[in-house]
Amino acid sequence: MSPRRSSSVSDPSETANARPDPIGWAAAGLAALIVLGVYLPSLHHLFVNWDDPKTVLDNPHIRSLGFSSVKWMFTNFYAGFWTPLTMLSLAWDYSWGGLNPAVYHRTNLLLHMANTVLVFFLSRRLLVLAGASALRGVGRFSGPLIASFLAAILFGLHPIHVEPVAWVTGRKDLLCAFFYLLSLLVYLGYVSATGKKTWKYGASLFLFTCALLSKPMAVSLPLVLLILDAWPLGRFSAQGARVLKEKIPFFLLAAAAGAVTLLSEARLGAMPGLEHFPLDLRVMNAFHSVVFYLEKTFWPSGLSALYPIVGIRAFSVSNALSLVGVVLVSLVFFRMRKERPALITAWVYYLVTLLPVLGLVQVGGHAAADRYAYLPLLGPFLLVSYSAVVCLGRWGNKAGVVILLLLSAMAVGATAQIGLWRDPVRLWENVVKDCSDVSAIADSNLGDAYREAGRWNEAIRAYERSIVLDPARVNPYNGKASAYFSMGRWDEAEKGFRAAIAVDPKNALAHYNLGFVYAQKGEKDLALLETQEATRLDPQFAQAYNNLGIFLGEKGRIAEALTAFQKAVSLDPSQPTYRRNLDSAFRQSQEKNAVRKP
Repeated sequence: MSPRRSSSVSDPSETANARPDPIGWAAAGLAALIVLGVYLPSLHHLFVNWDDPKTVLDNPHIRSLGFSSVKWMFTNFYAGFWTPLTMLSLAWDYSWGGLNPAVYHRTNLLLHMANTVLVFFLSRRLLVLAGASALRGVGRFSGPLIASFLAAILFGLHPIHVEPVAWVTGRKDLLCAFFYLLSLLVYLGYVSATGKKTWKYGASLFLFTCALLSKPMAVSLPLVLLILDAWPLGRFSAQGARVLKEKIPFFLLAAAAGAVTLLSEARLGAMPGLEHFPLDLRVMNAFHSVVFYLEKTFWPSGLSALYPIVGIRAFSVSNALSLVGVVLVSLVFFRMRKERPALITAWVYYLVTLLPVLGLVQVGGHAAADRYAYLPLLGPFLLVSYSAVVCLGRWGNKAGVVILLLLSAMAVGATAQIGLWRDPVRLWENVVKDCSDVSAIADSNLGDAYREAGRWNEAIRAYERSIVLDPARVNPYNGKASAYFSMGRWDEAEKGFRAAIAVDPKNALAHYNLGFVYAQKGEKDLALLETQEATRLDPQFAQAYNNLGIFLGEKGRIAEALTAFQKAVSLDPSQPTYRRNLDSAFRQSQEKNAVRKP
C-alpha cells in the first residue's frame, strides 16, 4: 500500500469531512450481513468451561441491574479484572434471558457486526486522508470504497477473530473494540472539522474511557492517535505542541487504567514472577508473538483456545528468527517511511496495539491468544485490502476471481472454527489434540467438559493426564474426585478430595466437596466441619453457606442455620433455593420460640 496525499478525489462523498453516502452505508451493511450469515450457527452454542462459569454462570453480580449491583461493578474487581462496562453488558443480557446462552452469543454477534461496520468507515476515512481517493476502482465503485469493503470483510470473517465472538467471555474484547474504533472515528472527525469541534474531542475522550472500562487493552489508543497525527494527518509539522498537549488527558487515563489492571492482577495472583517466567523469556516470546499472529493471519491453521507457554525456551531457533525478522522489517519500513509512509504506519500501529498483550507483564500461563489480535490486525488488513484493489486495477477479472476464492476459503475456515466453540467437549478435544502431553490446563478442562457431559470414565483419564503433567495443580484432583462422586463411589471421592486438600490446604472448593461426601456417607459432624472450613477460607462462597445452614439445621441449631442462610442470600440473592431455605429456617425459628413460651 503506498497512497500519498493527493488533491484528486473520485467523488464528493469521499472527502474527509463528508458524511458517508448511501453506497457506503450499503457496502457496510452488506459486510455486516455476510458476517451474520457466517456466524449465525454461534447462536446455538453453549457456554464453555473457559471462564464462562466465572464470568456468567457463577457470577451473582450480573443478576441485577439495580443500583447496588451497578455500584459493585464500578467499585470492585472480579476474577482479577476491573471491566465494569463488560459486566454491565452481561447483566443486561441476564435481564433479558437469564442464563440462556443464545442471548449472550447474540450480543457478541451484534457487537462484531457493529465493529465490522466501524472498520469499513474508519478504513474509508483513512484511505481518503492518505490521498488514495484516486485509486482505480471498478465501474461506478471507487477504489477506497472497494478497499474499505475488503478490509471490513477481512476483519469480520477472518478465522483468527472467531474466538472473541464465539466465546461469551470474549465480550470484553468486542466491547472494547467497539468504543476504541468509535473513538478513532470521532477523533478523525475532530481533526478534520472546520467549525466548532471541542465536543468531538470530548466525545473521543469519553469513548476512550468506555473502551478502558470494557477492557484495559485499550491503553494503546493515545499512541495510535499520535501515529495518525504523524501520518496521514501530518499535524506535527504545524501543530506539534498542540498535538502533544491534547493527548495528555488520554495518557493520564491510560496510565490510571494500567495501574488498576496491575493491581487487580497482582491481587488475584495471576502475574507469575520472574522465577517462573524470566525476563529474557518474556522479551523473546514477545518477538515470537509479533510473528505468530501474522503467521496465523496469512495461514490460519491450528488455531486454538490455548497456546501454552510450557516448555518454551527464551533463545530457541524460532524466537531468534522472530527477533531478526521483526528488526529487519522495522528497519526496512523505517527507511521507506518517506516514499511509502503507509507501511511504517500500519507496522507501528500493529506493534503498539499488541504491546499490552505481548507478555512483557505476564498474565496467566499462555504464550498467545487469538483474541489479542482482534484490533491489531486492522493495520495489516487495510494494507492487504489496498493491495488487492491495486491488483484489481492491473489484472481485472483474473484478480477478482482470486480475491473471491480467497475470501470464500476464509469464510469456510471461519465456519469450521466457529464450530469448534459449539460446546466444551468439542473445544477442549481440539485443544488437547494440538498440545497433547504439554498442557495440564487443557487436559483438566477437557476432564471438566467430559464430567459435565456425564462421560465420567473419560473425565477421570483426562484428569489423570493433567495430574501427571503438573502434580501441583489442585483442579484436576478436585475434578477427578467429583467424577467419582457422580458415579456414587464415595470412598474414592473422599480420597480424591483429601488429595486435593493435601496439594492446596486453602482450597475452599475441595473442603466444600469433601463435606458433601461426608454428608452422603452419613458422617454429619465431619460434613459440618469441612463446610465450615470452606466458608472460613472463602467468605464469598454462597453455596457453602447454604450447605452450612442445612447441616446446622439438621443438628437443631436453627439460629446458626438462619444466620448461614441469610449470608447465602446476601451473597447471591438470585438463587431461589437459598431464599426458600431461609424462609424455612425462619419458620422453624418462630415455631421453636413459640414452643418455649409459657
